Amino acid sequence: MTPEEFDDLLAAYALDAVDDDDRRTVDERLAIDPEARQRLAALEGVVRLAAHELGPPDHVWPASPASPTRDCSSIGAGPEVPSAASSPGSPPRRASPRS
Repeated sequence: MTPEEFDDLLAAYALDAVDDDDRRTVDERLAIDPEARQRLAALEGVVRLAAHELGPPDHVWPASPASPTRDCSSIGAGPEVPSAASSPGSPPRRASPRS
């Protein structure tokens, strides 16, 4: 395998886009080649950055029509429940998370 072919394989590995045979090939090389481990760490950093900047595809998690950006603030907050103490116009309370 040429160095260029291994670099292509390493990039696919960083994206988790390799089959078992290719994964084994890269794992064996990583076990003995510190430079390959450094290149992989750099590639994985780019993958993390891209995933953070781009987010999931719209078909996985569509943006709300009210907000063009994805707002994660309410994830895990629980369902909205009405409150007798709520006054009209006040935002609904969130149910307490179950343990």
